[in-house]
Amino acid sequence: MRSYSIIVNEHANEGHTKKIWNQVQDVLNQRQIQYTAYFTDHPGHAFKIAKKIAKKITSNDNYENIILTIGGDGTLYDAINGIKAGSDLNIPIGFIPSGNKMGFAANIGVANDPLLALEQILNTTEPTLYDIGSYQETTHKKQGYFLNNFSIGLDAYIISLANQQKQSKFWKFLKIDFIHFLFRTFEAYLNQEAFSLTVRMDDHYEFFKKAYLVNVSNHRYFKGSLPLPTEDLIQDQQLELLIIENMNFFKYILLSMIVYFRKELKLPSIHRFQKNQLHLTINSLEFYQVDGEEQGNQYLDIYFKTEKYPFWIDLTSVPREQRAKKD
Repeated sequence: MRSYSIIVNEHANEGHTKKIWNQVQDVLNQRQIQYTAYFTDHPGHAFKIAKKIAKKITSNDNYENIILTIGGDGTLYDAINGIKAGSDLNIPIGFIPSGNKMGFAANIGVANDPLLALEQILNTTEPTLYDIGSYQETTHKKQGYFLNNFSIGLDAYIISLANQQKQSKFWKFLKIDFIHFLFRTFEAYLNQEAFSLTVRMDDHYEFFKKAYLVNVSNHRYFKGSLPLPTEDLIQDQQLELLIIENMNFFKYILLSMIVYFRKELKLPSIHRFQKNQLHLTINSLEFYQVDGEEQGNQYLDIYFKTEKYPFWIDLTSVPREQRAKKD
């Protein structure tokens, strides 16, 4: 009998996940679905839970063991990295989004309504393979996986500031979070210095002396940064590399507006490449983030590639026109 190990982050989306979990639990109990629930209580806890679960699964014939997350991008990111750290088996994972924005979920077509997303999971009979990004940082011997993006420089600095300066209820009440966003990006702009970047793609090298933002994306939408064309390219085994250089105050203002309102930006100082493998070298201390999770600042000598991972979700079991509806 199929069993679900469910990792619930009740703190995601300002506690809204707790309400979602209660609804999901009612459905599971009504249908007599076998499951075990685990609840996170601190950042990174989903990684530890997933790793512990994965270590206990020695075989997965007929997909009897499924890991399911209920939370935001960070919960899913932690769970996949925990699974990969705990087992050589690629244990299928499903997820019910409850964060404000989930780039991966939006890109592949997971329903916005959590109960419809649950239907997409329960109706699944075999996993679907989607691309995930992997990275190996040789200087500090660190490796991991990402679903959305890995960014260095200005974008990562903004995320670091956002995590330090949580938006107050006052800003939310006035619904002028764009002003708050501008303050945050301006502070990052004032403090972020240009850095040198070397990019290797196949046997070709590109050199950038004044980079401000470097982003490696698994798909064409990523949270908190520049939007890219929205075609669904999450199964093409390609990484999108975006580099912004030669920043000035005018470009900063334009960039901030484009980032916030999610419009595509074309300027000579913005460079895009598509490759299935990348090698980046940065010889200065720079902030970086992975799927919205800040990682501090360090020197980076890092290799990227894509690989396939099994996701337990049947998108077509919910009509396309219903997927965009909110709960």
